[in-house]
Amino acid sequence: MKNKLLCIVFVSVFLFSLFGISNISAEEKTLVFGRRSDYQIDPAVSAQVETQQTIFDLYDQLVTRDDDSNVKPLLATSWEVSEDYKTYTFHLRKGVKFHDGTPFNAEAVKFSFDRLTNIGKVATGAWMTIADKNSVEVIDEYTVRFNLINPYPTWIPADLSVNPTYSIMSPTYVKKHVTSDDPYAEKWMAYHECGTGPFELVSWTKGQKLVFEKNEDYFGGSKGINNRYTPRVDKLVFQLFKDSATGRLWLEKGDIDFVEKLSNSDFAALEKNPDIKIYENIPSKIVYLTFDVSKPPFNDENVRKAIAYAMNYQELIDYVERGHAVLPRGMISSVCFGHNPKRFQYSYDLEKAKEFMAKSKYPDGFTTKLLFSTDRRIFIFRAT
Repeated sequence: MKNKLLCIVFVSVFLFSLFGISNISAEEKTLVFGRRSDYQIDPAVSAQVETQQTIFDLYDQLVTRDDDSNVKPLLATSWEVSEDYKTYTFHLRKGVKFHDGTPFNAEAVKFSFDRLTNIGKVATGAWMTIADKNSVEVIDEYTVRFNLINPYPTWIPADLSVNPTYSIMSPTYVKKHVTSDDPYAEKWMAYHECGTGPFELVSWTKGQKLVFEKNEDYFGGSKGINNRYTPRVDKLVFQLFKDSATGRLWLEKGDIDFVEKLSNSDFAALEKNPDIKIYENIPSKIVYLTFDVSKPPFNDENVRKAIAYAMNYQELIDYVERGHAVLPRGMISSVCFGHNPKRFQYSYDLEKAKEFMAKSKYPDGFTTKLLFSTDRRIFIFRAT
C-alpha cells in the first residue's frame, strides 16, 4: 500500500509519533525508528538532514509553516517588519519553558542568535550575511527586535520559518557547560540539548542508539499549535544501523517500527511485503548532477549543455528511481518559496547533445567519474 505524504520542509520525525502509527500498541507507547546516522545536534553548526530533523524534535523556532506552506506563529505570536526590511520586531509567547524548567523569553532569543554570530559556523541560512553582534535587541521580557545590517525581504518565509539553525535554547543550561577553551559550550551541545521542543533527549549511545522522552509540559498541548503537539508516544528511540540490508531486516522482523534511506534493492524487496506500508516524502530537496566548472572538461559550457541534453530523465525516473521521483524545474523544489513552474527545463535530446559536443573543445568525447548516492528519503512502516 502506498500513500503520498506531502512535506513542506525537512520531515520531522515527531510528526509521525504525534499523529499516530497503527503498529504501535497503546501499552508500549514507544516508537522505534531505524536511522543511518547520529550526527551532532547543535543548531548553531549543524547542516546534515538527519541532524536538522532531530533538532525540530527538540527545539522550537520563532515561526513555522503549516501544511500549505503558510508562515505561522510558534514561539513568537506576532511580528512587524519595517518598510526597508531591516527591522523585525517579534512579540513572544508567554508561559513557555525550556527542558531544564527555565522560562523562555526575549533574553533567550537574544542569547541564541548572539551565539550563532559568535560561533560563526552557521552552515545554513542567511544569518551571517544579514546580521552582526549588535543586531539583536531586547525591548522587554517578551519583545525582541532584530536590526539587520542588510535588508532581507524574505527572511521570515524563506529562511526563519524553515531553518532549524534558528532554534532557541536555554541560556542557563548552555552557560553551565561553558569552559575556558569552549566559551559557547559547542562540545557539550553537540551531544546534549535544552530546547522547548516536544521531545527531550535522555540518553545517547554513540553509533548505536538515541532515546527521547516526550515533553509532558510542551506548550503545544494535545490540541496543538500549528501542527506542533505534545507527542502521543511516551518514548522515541533512534536505533542506528550502518547498512541498508540491516535496516530492512530489522523492519521485517519487527525490531523497529519504521525506517528511511534504504537502497533501491531493499526498497524494492519491501514493496512486495504485504506487512509494509511505504510513505513517499516530497521534500524541499533537489537531487542534481553538479560539476567543478573551474576545471576541464566542465569549464566548457558546451560540454555541460551536451550532458544536460544527453540525460534520459524519464528513464532515470522510471528505472533507476523506480517511479519514486519527479522532474523538477530548476533548483527550487515545487514545495518551496520561489519555485517557478515556467522555468526552462532541459529534456532528453541526443541530436542537440551531439551538436553541443561538436562545438566543444572535446568533439571526440572524454571520460569521467560519476558519484551517486543510493540513499532514499522514503519512510517505510511496518503494519499490523
